[in-house]
Amino acid sequence: MKKIAITGKTTFSAHFAPDHVFVVIYEPGTHGTFPSTQDKTFFVNLDPHSTRPTFGGQAAGTQLDPDYFDTATSNPKNIDNPKGIPGYEFIGWHWTTTDENNVVTHHFSFNTEYEGVTYTAEALPSEVDRNYVFEAWWQPSEVTVYLSPNGGEWILDSNGQLVNPDAAGDFVLERGQSFAMLTQYCGQIVELPSADKIMQRVGWRFVGWTDSAWEAVKWQPGETLLAYYGLRIYAVWQRLTYNVSFNSNGGTPVSDKKGIGWSDRNVLQGVDTPTKVGYEFDGWYIVNPYSDRFDDSIDKVSNNTTYADLARYNGLTDETALANGIILYAKWLEKQATIYYRPVVMDAQGRFVKTTGGSLTVSSENIYAISTLTAPRFPGIEQHRLSLPRLVRCSGQPALP
Repeated sequence: MKKIAITGKTTFSAHFAPDHVFVVIYEPGTHGTFPSTQDKTFFVNLDPHSTRPTFGGQAAGTQLDPDYFDTATSNPKNIDNPKGIPGYEFIGWHWTTTDENNVVTHHFSFNTEYEGVTYTAEALPSEVDRNYVFEAWWQPSEVTVYLSPNGGEWILDSNGQLVNPDAAGDFVLERGQSFAMLTQYCGQIVELPSADKIMQRVGWRFVGWTDSAWEAVKWQPGETLLAYYGLRIYAVWQRLTYNVSFNSNGGTPVSDKKGIGWSDRNVLQGVDTPTKVGYEFDGWYIVNPYSDRFDDSIDKVSNNTTYADLARYNGLTDETALANGIILYAKWLEKQATIYYRPVVMDAQGRFVKTTGGSLTVSSENIYAISTLTAPRFPGIEQHRLSLPRLVRCSGQPALP
């Protein structure tokens, strides 16, 4: 109680507070994503017959808060509406009222059929005369689902169209596009096509589908999944690997090389170099240098040669090469050395002594390490044939028998 001093004529007026106050709540429903925030999505201590607060607490003409309203980035089919899951569109509010007989009536701000009853859209109440809970209702929007060969390539005709468009199911590949696409309502079924007639990747084998370019297989052709906004489906490929065998053509054995990729340029990386007495290794060839098929136009295998180059030369594809494999053949060059000739005579002690009285048809010649040698003719001395098997020293100087 407060005491006041009366100094003149005074009028007292009684003021009465309402016997109760109300709340208004906006709920996101099944697909809304806006947060629950006081004075944004729920409002308390509202006086009877006060103006109903609007969703988001937005004043007319102000910029919409992106935490509560969708933008072209967050949900392009639901711009400026209460925020929801991409792929769903806000269609309006649903609320109920209860009369004095406890009869519940459903109200909608949009035309719909609910529990067998058709409802005509109503305006939201303008004043607060009770507690209200407004629930957001949603409908699926159309979304685009993308299908990617993910490192592979589409099998196209000369016009840039799929050779077998029916094999892609509901997906359509527009000319020049890297993705095939289909349009479907969010939450509806998408059936995954088989890949073998619409895409390929040489040196790889298709093993299934996934939803990220780097993920493992999640689905197989023929399986179904539900469309949603941003869904991208990627082919998953398994890298094929191949083996190369080596025929050293009389040289030391060389082990097979395994695990080579179709496009790899490491065919000879880590491969031992064979040796053969009396010969120098010239390199590896796709055709046996000692067969009738070989000619000088055939290049030796180099570090830039891919497995694909070798397979195609033999008429093999990335699939048939798995069973047949590749054999490389060694080519050898016989080692050479120079031998020098001088005319000599044998003295009384049986020693060879240089003489100037004779002459030679040649003074020197190159010889091969394995081939036979024909000695030059001395005047008055019959020609002799000399065989020098494996006589060339590492220094290149011939040894005598």
